[in-house]
Amino acid sequence: MTVVEQIVARNIEAVIVYESEQVIAFADHDPINFGHILICPKSPYETLLQVPESILAEIHRVARDLYVRIERKFSPDGITLVQNNGHFNELSHYHLHIFPAISGIVLRLDVMISILNLKMFCVPHLRGYRCLGKY
Repeated sequence: MTVVEQIVARNIEAVIVYESEQVIAFADHDPINFGHILICPKSPYETLLQVPESILAEIHRVARDLYVRIERKFSPDGITLVQNNGHFNELSHYHLHIFPAISGIVLRLDVMISILNLKMFCVPHLRGYRCLGKY
């Protein structure tokens, strides 16, 4: 059972911000920034190519809604959406990341690849978030 399936079954606690019959969205347990949300199909598809079009469409509708909500709540400089496949999908379950982007903190692909799940920065003044430095 994947971590996402365990969250859906309520075997693992999560802050759920959206849920339907096919899709669930929840706060990342190890966020790279405040407001970091994962949007996932409830079924355990591993890659983008395996997810049915109707579920991908719902995931994108949820992403658009969360985009607006994140902008209103945090007033970031931008919004980042990232989706990893293959070796870089450490959940073995398709998921789309959405999180606020802050000026001066740059996403570096070499750093992302080396640590596999985008955990390369946070906003240093926020408590409780891992800060690996500005790049």
